[in-house]
Amino acid sequence: VEGWQGAAADGCATPASPHDGSAAATYVYDEAASTLTITGTGAHLGLAKVANGAELGSSSAAPESVTYDVLMFDGDYMTVTMDVGTGWWTFDLVKDQPSPLAGTWRLTGESAAGVGPASGSKEWWQTNAGNNSGVDARPCLFDDAYVFSADGSFANDMGTETWVEGWQGAAADGCATPASPHDASAAATFVYDEAASTLTITGTGAHLGLAKVANGAELGSSSAAPESVTYDVLMLDDDYMTVTMDVGTGWWTFDLVKL
Repeated sequence: VEGWQGAAADGCATPASPHDGSAAATYVYDEAASTLTITGTGAHLGLAKVANGAELGSSSAAPESVTYDVLMFDGDYMTVTMDVGTGWWTFDLVKDQPSPLAGTWRLTGESAAGVGPASGSKEWWQTNAGNNSGVDARPCLFDDAYVFSADGSFANDMGTETWVEGWQGAAADGCATPASPHDASAAATFVYDEAASTLTITGTGAHLGLAKVANGAELGSSSAAPESVTYDVLMLDDDYMTVTMDVGTGWWTFDLVKL
């Protein structure tokens, strides 16, 4: 924020109207003319003072629209420029890419979930038809969806039934109405740390795979559900993801596919 906007000195400060994101703005990219027009008083790229034909001297002088010449645009990078009358301002921009997790995921199918003595291992137990825990036996688990949104929000989409166990108050393990807090009621978020290969889901009850799997322990009651869970990401490409978690007595692993 600069002096012409009312600041005592140029520096980082609360955005000043109308360059404060309050405009209900729109844009038009004219590929043939290589121009980008943003309409909405105060909406802009780069510096707020840059306007067609002049650098602004007061906030009240902000125009209804600004038009930039697009020098380069390849889908990931863009360079725009504008004549302010006394020279040309140029801005280089890079697109914020959506998270590679963005989308809806499900367990891949038979043997998608399991537990073993090491990260990624399922040698102790895994879901499959042989032990009556596969897709046919647990359809309400394998149709659960895990929704990662581009805005960083996360949701469990379980429909009317999911896999519910005794520790959640069920008379017997089986398909039943989701039990709180593992019932998709959390306003959850996620953070994928690519460098650390971790995925943290925050929101009590939000989870991947089985509700009981938590860091350092398998849950013994719904009231013990943590505020967040962090998975190690063993593999992630455009369509498949494998995550694992240490529950203290072993490692749970889940294989997921993006729909």
